[in-house]
Amino acid sequence: MKKDSKQVILKININDKNAKNICEADKITYMDGKIFQCEDGDKKFFFIPDKGRIDFIEKREFVNEMLAFKGINGKWGYVSKDGNLIEPKYDEAKDFTNDGKALVKENGKEFFIDKSGKCVGEPEVQNSLPTRWFEHPCDRSSSKE
Repeated sequence: MKKDSKQVILKININDKNAKNICEADKITYMDGKIFQCEDGDKKFFFIPDKGRIDFIEKREFVNEMLAFKGINGKWGYVSKDGNLIEPKYDEAKDFTNDGKALVKENGKEFFIDKSGKCVGEPEVQNSLPTRWFEHPCDRSSSKE
């Protein structure tokens, strides 16, 4: 009977020649930068060596150095090739454009974020009521960012 085998990512300290298993899965694929995509049974996750495991349901491809993914909470977030993470909290998320912005939707409000996740404006809307009548999505308290 053949024993099931797992793939691993090892962290090797060349000073003391020790190796530590930091990730284990049925399948590990290097994506780009610091990102690995892992599959273990029916679970899919990213592994970023200095951040750990990030579970996801679905993902897109990298566009302008950022990848949009749907977390297990059903919300969208982003991860950059260098391992920076924008936590999955958006109901909808578009890919990042060449100018470094992505259109997202949270609690029914659409706005742009930058690659750090900071709100940087709202889309221009023609024939709409003045925005001062509504809460502007960029004016939310910093505790929600």
